[in-house]
Amino acid sequence: MEQTSDTIGIYVFSGTGNTLKCAKALETALTEMGVSVHLQKIADGSETAAERDLVICYPVYGFNMPRILKDFCRNLTTGEYDPEIIAALGMSKHLFHKLQQPGTAIGTYEGIKVVLCATHDTGSAVEGIPMEGNQPYISSGTWSLLGVKTPKPITDAASEAANWSNEGGVGYNRYQKNIMGMWLVNRLRSELCPEKPWSEITAEAEQSCFDETVDANAAAFLAPESMQAAFDAALKQKPQTAGDYFRCAYRSLALSYRQAIEELERNTGRTYDKLYIVGGGAKNGFLNRLTEQATGKTVLALPIEATALGNLKIQTEVNA
Repeated sequence: MEQTSDTIGIYVFSGTGNTLKCAKALETALTEMGVSVHLQKIADGSETAAERDLVICYPVYGFNMPRILKDFCRNLTTGEYDPEIIAALGMSKHLFHKLQQPGTAIGTYEGIKVVLCATHDTGSAVEGIPMEGNQPYISSGTWSLLGVKTPKPITDAASEAANWSNEGGVGYNRYQKNIMGMWLVNRLRSELCPEKPWSEITAEAEQSCFDETVDANAAAFLAPESMQAAFDAALKQKPQTAGDYFRCAYRSLALSYRQAIEELERNTGRTYDKLYIVGGGAKNGFLNRLTEQATGKTVLALPIEATALGNLKIQTEVNA
């Protein structure tokens, strides 16, 4: 391999961790070949470093690049894609169409207006929350998207260090963070009690007295061969029952929500008193109570189809 620059930049977006694993393997291989490598997660910031040679790693969503990758190439000041970044990445300009805002009517179909929604399930879900004022939210599913609406992107060093991102909303910016969600308990259930109803699982977790917790966002829990073994390795005392494992998992999730909200309040300079939760995780009363206790916020859990409601709201307002 002929080295054409002092450092090769590897920029990676990874949802479940598989793409990040591949990127790290590439980093290791290049390093062993004597190549200087700078690896950076795309969610960490909106700018590339000074490398001339870049490698972009990302999963393909619907035969296209993920929205966050397109946002990576978007200029946060003008609200348009940054041509310099696109050129530096060696991408074709035809991939980046003119940006349109949610609520824009782009045509008609059999006499019906075709209207852009928020284009991302979380973006539409946030718009579908019947929120009083501006409060933090969690879109709770396999992963948890925790954030708040802001007038413009926040791109300071603290946000970069804590892995916060900025994504387009319906007339606002969504300042949010992708953290662990129901993945922990779903994997535990598949190993420990695949046939047991969730109502029994949460009841056993509530009855458990197991007190230890883990760092729910640790890399060890992203894609372990055994989630139970990952918990065992992270704990000083091994859980004795399935209820112990689930109690540990739920309490760890609640503490990770608290940490994220504390970061959110520091970075935005605001204090919030409520937390809205939508998505499948909103149905878990035990986790909601633990979250309320851990964060000190009033939890408003809305087990609604927030994404569908948000899409309908945007379209209805245009067609009204």
